[in-house]
Amino acid sequence: MITPHITDTRTSIRSKKKGAWPWAIAASVLGMGVVGGSVGLWMHQNAAEALTTETQIRAKLSRDKALGVSSSALAALRLELSHIQTARVLGIPTAYFGSLAHVPYELSTLQSHTTQLLGQDMQYERRLASTWGNRLIHAEGNFSTLSASQIQHTVSTATRPSQLSAQVKTWQSQYQTWNRTLQQLSSVGGGLTQNQPRNVLKTKSALQSRLNDAGAYWQGVSPAKDALTQATTYLAEAPSQELSGYRPMMSTLSAALQGLQPPTAAQLLQVLGQISHGLENNQPQDVVGAISSLQAQLGRATSQWSGYSQAQAAVAAGNRYLQSSTLSQISGHAAILQQLNQAASQLTAPSPTFPVGVGNPFGSAFTQYLASRQSVVSVAVYNANTGVTYTYNPGLSFDTASIVKATIMSTLLWQSQKAGTPLTQSEQSLMIPMIEDSSNSAATSLWDAAGRSAGIGAFLQAAGMTATLPGKGGYWGLTKTSAVDQVDLLKLLSYPNNVLSPASQSYALNLMQHVIGWEAWGVSSGPTQGSTVALKNGWLPIGAAGWEINSVGHVVGNGRNYVVAILSHNNPSEAYGIQTVDTVSQFVWNAE
Repeated sequence: MITPHITDTRTSIRSKKKGAWPWAIAASVLGMGVVGGSVGLWMHQNAAEALTTETQIRAKLSRDKALGVSSSALAALRLELSHIQTARVLGIPTAYFGSLAHVPYELSTLQSHTTQLLGQDMQYERRLASTWGNRLIHAEGNFSTLSASQIQHTVSTATRPSQLSAQVKTWQSQYQTWNRTLQQLSSVGGGLTQNQPRNVLKTKSALQSRLNDAGAYWQGVSPAKDALTQATTYLAEAPSQELSGYRPMMSTLSAALQGLQPPTAAQLLQVLGQISHGLENNQPQDVVGAISSLQAQLGRATSQWSGYSQAQAAVAAGNRYLQSSTLSQISGHAAILQQLNQAASQLTAPSPTFPVGVGNPFGSAFTQYLASRQSVVSVAVYNANTGVTYTYNPGLSFDTASIVKATIMSTLLWQSQKAGTPLTQSEQSLMIPMIEDSSNSAATSLWDAAGRSAGIGAFLQAAGMTATLPGKGGYWGLTKTSAVDQVDLLKLLSYPNNVLSPASQSYALNLMQHVIGWEAWGVSSGPTQGSTVALKNGWLPIGAAGWEINSVGHVVGNGRNYVVAILSHNNPSEAYGIQTVDTVSQFVWNAE
């Protein structure tokens, strides 16, 4: 039967099913354990992988921190890492769920950012360093010790952000210090113009302008120039130096500006008096005297005289000069004095006609000539051919100047004769430059060797030169003498006598015949070629009294044999006096 079979089958199945349930339950439980273990293993692996990545990220962040990556950038990444680590799903950290919670992706992205962070930070710090370096160069300008190449080198060679960060801080500090100094300088200096204190610039400009307007003899010119030089140096300094030196600089400039003042009238008169040897009614004494003297010459002259119109023009110019301001007189003093003196020297009478062979040279032509000259002249001539002595103004006394050197020589020769010994080697070596070159140092030594005033005086007494007085205090050039006494000396040197021996005469005349070329004037200007001249000249400025111009000597040849002494003073210049003495010598030569 089919049904029972079926029933049996079902019964059998039921029986079998009843026997299989325990095993099914066991299998289910076992299956669930296997699945749970796999899930747990999977979650554990996810957490381990996340931990490894997190550890790598933290290590990278620590290294970046050590290299100087900015704290803000590191903090942002640490915060992101913290968010990943603390995220939860059903209270379980998301790290256990791996890709289901996108943890590997997030950690990979964070790790990528961490890897790029150092490079990004280095790039940022390089840009920042370049910016601050160039900003510092621009601010400091010529005073900057930093260059673009130095910035480039610093930026390109840095290996750590901390290096660049430290450099940026240094440059920022320098920039801020620079600007702070400029602010302080602006505050004390009345503002800035091109980073320089305006007060200094304004005061310097005012001082320079005043100095440009300053005339001669202003007070404070030298301090003003010094102050301007100091200010120029000051303005070339860095702001820090300008700040520290501001007050001393302003003090110097202000004092110089205040001290730069025009001279007072009294100060100008003092200057005028110094350059003109005194004042006469607040007028320069030398100019007043030169005008007066030239006017006196014009009074003796005629329009036929050489330089007559120039002399008139000079007098007119001198009077205009005296009417000008004191400052103008100071500036024009040298020029007007030169014009007056030149006019005086060029105002001369027509060339005189020298009387020939008249014996006495001092006739009307001679006196007329001297009337045209400012020179005061005394002359004595002894004609050895006739034994006659002629004189002109014999009673006048003059300073000898260098003609006394012939007296010094004669004294030493006379002393050596008396002692019976020749001149010493030293005396002879000094005698030549004293006579031939008119050496003053040699004259001083021989004056002392002769016994100074006492020794010279003993010889003068022996020579009968009673009108000659030795100079006092060693001033041998101020020995007083007369033309007659000088002729007496020349007679002792030139003709037989009991004072000087022929040997002494020969020695002396030989030296006097060989005077240096530039001394060939005076006695030597009259004689013609073929004559022998032995001479000694002297010249000496005597302040307001003009120049002493003297010439003494012996002339022999062409039928003449005479000694002559020509003494003069009141000469306005050396050349003027020599011209007078030369002309007198020509009168003497032609008359004898």
